[in-house]
Amino acid sequence: MLAAACLATALLPAAEAPDRIEWLRHNAVQVRSLASDDDDFSDLQPLLEAIGDSRVVLLGENTHGDGSTFRAKTRLIKFLHQAMGFEVLAWESGLFDVQQMQQGLRVGKPGAEAARVGLYQDWSTRVQTQALFDYLSDTQDSRRPLLSVGFDSRVAQPQARAQDYPEYIFSFFDRLDPRLISAQERERFRRLSEALVPAEYYRHHDDRLVDPDIARVLLARLQVQCEALAPLYSPAQIDYARRSLISLIGMSRGLTEHPRFTRDTVMAENLLWLIREVYPRRKFIVWAHNFHVMTAVPGAAPEAEADFNGPMGRLVKAALGDMVYVVGFASWDGAYAYVGQPPVPIPPSSPGCMETLLHAVGHPYLFLDGRRRPANHWLRRPMCARMQFYTESTQDWTRYFDALFYIDRMQPARSPHP
Repeated sequence: MLAAACLATALLPAAEAPDRIEWLRHNAVQVRSLASDDDDFSDLQPLLEAIGDSRVVLLGENTHGDGSTFRAKTRLIKFLHQAMGFEVLAWESGLFDVQQMQQGLRVGKPGAEAARVGLYQDWSTRVQTQALFDYLSDTQDSRRPLLSVGFDSRVAQPQARAQDYPEYIFSFFDRLDPRLISAQERERFRRLSEALVPAEYYRHHDDRLVDPDIARVLLARLQVQCEALAPLYSPAQIDYARRSLISLIGMSRGLTEHPRFTRDTVMAENLLWLIREVYPRRKFIVWAHNFHVMTAVPGAAPEAEADFNGPMGRLVKAALGDMVYVVGFASWDGAYAYVGQPPVPIPPSSPGCMETLLHAVGHPYLFLDGRRRPANHWLRRPMCARMQFYTESTQDWTRYFDALFYIDRMQPARSPHP
């Protein structure tokens, strides 16, 4: 139905398509390569003007199995770090997990090994991300290390959910007084931490009752004991423990109160906390899915968006305005592959779709800025585009992204052979 609706409304009059293709040939940035070792950034120089003074650049991906996008983002991240002074890479992975990853990088753990502690397998195990992990590791001893943080409200790794994160919270309180958390409360908190994954598991976690209030109990106890904790921890350490509990509470709300409160709401809160409180003078790169970085609600009229708590990009943009620059990723055809699954073909986009026009330009990689186009520009008219999961819909894509990074043929993400 969606694709049919797209075709019904988005097919261009025959006379318009050549003009638009010619315009794209002259205005889209032709990116030379996706190679992670291509450090000649002359082809990316137009991005300096497009991104400008933005302090936060959000990089999406159509699916979590887009190998070519991972390569493109790796090269973009190196460019943003080296040429534009960005110093923090924020991952769509657990607030707690990525902190463990960064601690490992800081003490010299190999990048790929550190990533397996902090990131979902969608990225940590893929061939096309390994060069980025090496780069993260290499920068740690430099004058400007590229730091990793996580903003997801979920604790990402099973080991961390079941053991590492609960033990971190317990030891945080135990240093003041081991009697502050009872044995029963410890078990309740461990169950909650372990269960905060998909809703089905949350609601039926080993057929035991999961008590979402235990995180609120511990947060309130931290507030009461804040003065007593001050001699033992720095303000930043206390604030991190507080934020981790707030994030956990938010994830619990997201699983029980949808759509009034969602995972995207908590991710936005975490990301804004990192930007404003933890690294207020640093510039951020954000790695996430196209949906999470969108600055409008898919399919919703602008006047109806107040009824939605998401996507994350919309909430962050509302808070920071033009300090935020969002790049969505698109492809004409190819394939994607999730971890442990065979590649899924991506059919060529339909006639009249944005990806079809970009394909006709005849260059494999393009960067198209939409932010600086006037309101009456043809790019801002509703047209067929595939903004998430390669599903066609008719939208004004410039409401969702400031720019598109176009990859003509998507190569699927791959895991190393055993």
